[in-house]
This record gives sequence, structure tokens and C-alpha cells, in this order.
Amino acid sequence: MLKSLKKELRAIKKTKSRALKEKSKKIKKEKKNQIKKVKDEIKALQTMLNTKRRSKISPRYI
Repeated sequence: MLKSLKKELRAIKKTKSRALKEKSKKIKKEKKNQIKKVKDEIKALQTMLNTKRRSKISPRYI
């Protein structure tokens, strides 16, 4: 009886650690996705700035 209880406890601990690992993986993935989104937004804004600068500069020289 005692051995079976110990085995059950071990199993419970393992499932808890697995669940925690899965949660941490999900959180890491979400953070990576957020970082990618922000980087993409920054790139888009930079391209917009560059195009605005070009459109402002080009008429002067022409």
C-alpha cells in the first residue's frame, strides 16, 4: 500500500513538471511572436519614413 502511494506521488509530480514545462514553452512562443510583430511594425514604419524622405527630397533636385 505504501509503495503504491509513493508511486502515485511520483507520477503526480512528473505530470506537474510536464505541465509547467509546456506552459513555459507556450509563454516563450508567445513572447517570440510578440517580438516578431514589433520588429515587423518597426520595419514597416522605417520603410514609410524612407519613402516619405525620398518623396520630399526628389522634387528639390528635379
